[in-house]
Amino acid sequence: MNKTSKIIFSILLVFIFCHEGHCFKDETHRGITQSAVRPTKSPDTGFNFNNFLTTKLGMQMGLDEPLEDTFNYSLLSFGTRSAEKILVNGSYLEDKSLRYLRHFHDGLENFGLWDYFDSALFWAQEDVGGNGYSWNDARHFYYAALTATRTDQRDANFARAFRSVGQVMHLVEDMAVPEHTRNDAHPLSPGIELYIENNITDPLFYNSVMADTIFFDFKALQSTPSAFGSGGAPVPIANLFDTNVYNGSNPDDTVANTIGLAEYSNANFLSTDTNPFKTSLSIPPLISSTTPMTLEIPHPLSPLETIKRWYYVKDRAGERAGGNGYKLTAMSVLSFYWQNIHGTTDDITVPILDENVYEDYAKLLIPRAAGYAATLMNYFFRGEIELSLPDSGIYAIRTPEQGGFGNIRIKAKNVTPNNEELPSGTIELIVKYKTALEDPFQGVPVAVSTDFSYVVVPEANGRTSIPKDAPVELLFDLGGRNIPFNATDLTLQVVYHGQIGLQTTSGFSGEMDGVAVGFKDISEPTPIDYINGMDVVCVNEEILLAGSDKAVNTLDSNGKLISTYIDVYSHELLDTYLKYSPESRISYASSTNYDVTLPLLTAGHYARHFILTEPYGTFIRLNNQMKTRPLDSRDNFVHWPLNATNFYQGMINQAVYEDGIRTRYFSGMTDMRGIKVWGGIHWTNMDFPSGSDCNEGTSDIPLAGPEAVELHQ
Repeated sequence: MNKTSKIIFSILLVFIFCHEGHCFKDETHRGITQSAVRPTKSPDTGFNFNNFLTTKLGMQMGLDEPLEDTFNYSLLSFGTRSAEKILVNGSYLEDKSLRYLRHFHDGLENFGLWDYFDSALFWAQEDVGGNGYSWNDARHFYYAALTATRTDQRDANFARAFRSVGQVMHLVEDMAVPEHTRNDAHPLSPGIELYIENNITDPLFYNSVMADTIFFDFKALQSTPSAFGSGGAPVPIANLFDTNVYNGSNPDDTVANTIGLAEYSNANFLSTDTNPFKTSLSIPPLISSTTPMTLEIPHPLSPLETIKRWYYVKDRAGERAGGNGYKLTAMSVLSFYWQNIHGTTDDITVPILDENVYEDYAKLLIPRAAGYAATLMNYFFRGEIELSLPDSGIYAIRTPEQGGFGNIRIKAKNVTPNNEELPSGTIELIVKYKTALEDPFQGVPVAVSTDFSYVVVPEANGRTSIPKDAPVELLFDLGGRNIPFNATDLTLQVVYHGQIGLQTTSGFSGEMDGVAVGFKDISEPTPIDYINGMDVVCVNEEILLAGSDKAVNTLDSNGKLISTYIDVYSHELLDTYLKYSPESRISYASSTNYDVTLPLLTAGHYARHFILTEPYGTFIRLNNQMKTRPLDSRDNFVHWPLNATNFYQGMINQAVYEDGIRTRYFSGMTDMRGIKVWGGIHWTNMDFPSGSDCNEGTSDIPLAGPEAVELHQ
């Protein structure tokens, strides 16, 4: 039978007897991937997928975020599912149809199954559309999800991205199966994967094998170019499979967490059909790294009893299981006889891989499978951007007649772990919001739209990089798609799409089509009112018209007219300048340094503008410079130019998911002479006596306005 005939015959055997290639089975892959998705934190980067979903993708429910997948690419994946379930199911779906024929990679010879099918290492990096769920497909779906302008499109693409990541994680996990790294299709001998599948649901077994997860060294992954870049696998995730370091004579090099999983499993474990006595492949004879020992094992027919059996314990040259060694293989009955009668291991027949061997294998291989799969997920989502307030202290400012916010300024800093660069790519802003169906500035809850609106725009100044040493201010022109003043649930995302990586002495290490994302839950549109309340005066806890006879002629307890030493007259505000700045530093307002200016504000009038800033809980400064001008000829008081600084917070109006309950939080408003106010500057005359408590909110003297203001654009 020639090679082609053998391959065809083997494929038929695989299809008939295993249908899924006898790699890790359904529950095993789900269990390993679940463990990879839910580690508390990656030891190298602190990465936690649940935290990433909430803080960078704005999915408040994290792993439980429901995604409506409207793209029916598989009946097994159609419908609404959580982000976690979609990703975990991806690791199960990768085995469907004949995809499993490309789940092999010989860790020594560097080829796929029978040197005929694509290696898993290359299958993982197929071009977009090639296998449908490769690393590049995942990148494509991820970017499409982030920049989509409809919720259903975003959900569907996030679902495809997460599924694809799960399917690539599956390929890494399969490298922990010796059959898959020793070119053993094993159609009639399922081996370790069947043993694990039968035990994975046992909590004691699962907790035992997952006790010490081994992650690939993340910094090494970032800084080491792919060993197979010239062959069609340029992304460094190839190193999770194979670093091309193992050459058959250096097994000690395969135990580090900088070595490919295929190299580790090839060098240190046997499969049923590739033991050193049967194979024609150049696989090192692992028996030479062992010591024959007789060990007590559970009695197969009486669990409470033990029996003795001879094993080859691997205790040198490569994996040593912490120095204690592990069962590499059991001896057959004939081998046992030969050992005892002749006192030698010469001419030993085929080794036996029993359940006790597989248990030792599982304790060494599964923690690496989970850790390496988690490292792949971390690497996929590693691109992170930190967003912060610009130097002005506000993201945007607008007057009422402008009808909404037309541009956004925001600072961005590359915080991708270990100093990977974001040197060349596109930078886009994604604005996401709902709208209030009633006036949201009443201090009461109001109905909001069901669907989100999205605006996606490029950076206006043509920037193509985001630095890591200091934040850079980005400007985004919304192109007429203004954020309305009645926007609720408002968030911003900045997405970088392009080159992510490092220039090393060995060349570029990273991706040309990477994605980095930053997320910011900012305030909702916040009205700031500048009020000239000096048309009234508080005298003896009574609100009086400024300059009225009662206000001017009221006597204090000493029989003096209040108006002789308290300014109870009306005033105009002239040449007003307002300047915002972060809480940490003040920027003083002046005619050359301002955000808002108002040439004149008559007594009893107010002026309003809107800002976007940090949400409630973070303060900003608002500095004010202005002059007062008396309006009453009896007013003989000296009126100095005044400067004042107040602290304000942005308003909130958003639904928040906490402890399994979604609650809408909103900011209250204060009654102020016929209007509702949140924050601003309120100029008043002096009270008499000092500290008097006049509730202007209950006054029946209304404020007039709003008056027009000018912005310093």
